[in-house]
Amino acid sequence: MKISVVIPTLWASRQIEELLNNLYRIEIIEEIIVFDNNFINRTVDFNKFANLAPSSIFLKDSYNRPLKIDVHGKITVITAEDNLYVSEPWNIGTAISKADIVCLLNDDTIPEKVVFDNVVEFIQNNIETIGIVGINNNCYYRTHTSKDFLHVTTRPLAFGCCMFFLRSKYVSIPNDIKVWFNDDFLFYKGIKGDHYSYVGAKVTGTLSATNNNPQYRSRLSKVIVSDEIAYKKI
Repeated sequence: MKISVVIPTLWASRQIEELLNNLYRIEIIEEIIVFDNNFINRTVDFNKFANLAPSSIFLKDSYNRPLKIDVHGKITVITAEDNLYVSEPWNIGTAISKADIVCLLNDDTIPEKVVFDNVVEFIQNNIETIGIVGINNNCYYRTHTSKDFLHVTTRPLAFGCCMFFLRSKYVSIPNDIKVWFNDDFLFYKGIKGDHYSYVGAKVTGTLSATNNNPQYRSRLSKVIVSDEIAYKKI
């Protein structure tokens, strides 16, 4: 089984180029789908991965606006006219993904290669009952000495920074949940099955690089209020 990785970005993360370089070299990753929510601030030249190729994909966002599609080898870059935030890129990216397993990944989170190999093996061994496999916040600080998949019934911290699931089990997140509570929706209401927290893996990067960026902080603080209202209605 292979993995499709979906990454929404506003280019606030300083680690995104390193992340893409790492992901591109991992064989078990079939494709990387990057949602560019802020084209004028783009920090990566995708031509270095592969020359621009024709795309057979034609997409529109939830407002029926066309999305620009550029294909650079195993990286597909989807550029929006406006910020689509997080949930809509997750929905669209999962819908067009090719691999059996989808990884929803933050642009400031860099898992080591073995994370992808181990998660695929774990999902294959639990194919009938698996729900979501997400990382634990201890992965950033290495406070757990061994690598384990722990069954969880409450969403752990940092779970939504890197989540794996079978594409066939995905349930689209309502569009009025844009940034926050989307991992809660998938954990508690959306994807069915047993959820696991992957502890002890090596993950580098900066938690909440976009949320902590002064350029976006005030705008996103308003979104969290509306997201919470929308989630509580569900």
